[in-house]
Amino acid sequence: MLSLLEHTNPEIRNQTIQVFGNLKIIESLPHLKRIYKNETYSNCMTIVSAMGKMPDNSMLSFLKLVLDKEDDVQLQIEAAKAINKMGEEGSVALTKLLNSDYKNYQIIIKHVLDKRIS
Repeated sequence: MLSLLEHTNPEIRNQTIQVFGNLKIIESLPHLKRIYKNETYSNCMTIVSAMGKMPDNSMLSFLKLVLDKEDDVQLQIEAAKAINKMGEEGSVALTKLLNSDYKNYQIIIKHVLDKRIS
């Protein structure tokens, strides 16, 4: 099934990514990370969303990079949500970013951490 991540049709790749996330196929995470940079916007959103469905601390650095380097707010929100689902380590990472003066993460992270919004 991993070979479908290389399919020429982006919709088939998107469906494959969704299946990996819905079935929580942890083994797919390094492959999703590898293809992220060259994917369509829609597939990038699906990759980050899939990572949120199968929280794995090995993806923390990657998701922080998405939060930091992407200009698209929706991608940043999905990355912050995925980080938040990583339990204690994710919460600590978001709190550090929230208190950082480096970049204006406050609005995105406060949105994700707000329990009233889900």
